[in-house]
Amino acid sequence: MKLKFYWCHTPAGSLAFCTSDVLDSSGISPLCCLLMDDGGLDWKTASSWLEEGIARVDRALSAEARQSLFWARECWGAELGKTETKIYSLLEDSVSEKVNTLEFRNVLAQWLNFIAAQNKLQSMELVLLS
Repeated sequence: MKLKFYWCHTPAGSLAFCTSDVLDSSGISPLCCLLMDDGGLDWKTASSWLEEGIARVDRALSAEARQSLFWARECWGAELGKTETKIYSLLEDSVSEKVNTLEFRNVLAQWLNFIAAQNKLQSMELVLLS
């Protein structure tokens, strides 16, 4: 899977976007939707919730984790398992995607770095192994 992060300039200001070369049957990427699902919050508020997501992934990856953990944004959620993470719509039961949990952590960290750079990085690409 290849992800691309980029900035789009709109009348409301610059917005960070994500695209993927892997789409579900309805033509969307649940992973990209989860990343971009900031509820219209400013980047600092969104950043703190992304940091919380990374902390929850770290707990899911830890030896103490006995069950899946949950992390969500406005309309998208993630069930964080030790090896696999299921990303899904909170509004439409049939829309979901599974990714490796360690790779999901990497994507969250890279997205956080990308939005924190605030347009200093015009775009970047990530290639996931799974």
